[in-house]
Amino acid sequence: MRIQYTEFVANPALRGTTTNLPAHIAQVLIAQGSAIALPRAPRGSAEWLAERLEESASFNPPAPAPVVTWTIGGGNDAGRPAIHAACSNANCAVNFRFDGPPKSDAKNVGADRVVFTHSCGLHAPEKVPAHVVEKYTAAYGNGMFPLTADEANVITFSFSKGDSGRHRDIDHGGGLKTNLAGEVGNPFGRG
Repeated sequence: MRIQYTEFVANPALRGTTTNLPAHIAQVLIAQGSAIALPRAPRGSAEWLAERLEESASFNPPAPAPVVTWTIGGGNDAGRPAIHAACSNANCAVNFRFDGPPKSDAKNVGADRVVFTHSCGLHAPEKVPAHVVEKYTAAYGNGMFPLTADEANVITFSFSKGDSGRHRDIDHGGGLKTNLAGEVGNPFGRG
């Protein structure tokens, strides 16, 4: 609500000034005699639009820019180091964890190309700072870490040939498929 302070306002610096305040606050000031309500410009006019923008800005002050905290930590997964990032905004639901190679190559995206993308608003994605990449590179060493039980199971399963002595046919759906030898097999990999 747009108001103008009167001579009865407690703060002398505010006398005669205009401002936008939430309606419940403006109504109290008007009831006290500390302010008067100002009429709105004609609806749809440029002045009316400018007043609406000013009024909505007073209700929704801009949020402070979030701060990302970067840490290097180990994990329970075979002592492998990881880059962790957290946003200072409580509404940001991103829990960032990266444990890949420090430097990018033709096959892998490394820590030098990873970005933290906020979920809390229109904030630009942030690259991992150079000093964090340096600490991570030192902690990563040669990249030779023992496998976790889950990783070992996945590798064992992927190389398993089962009872048939051959790898399972990969079926992407859609009925009978032929394997590399031209044999027709059922989509479930048996018979």
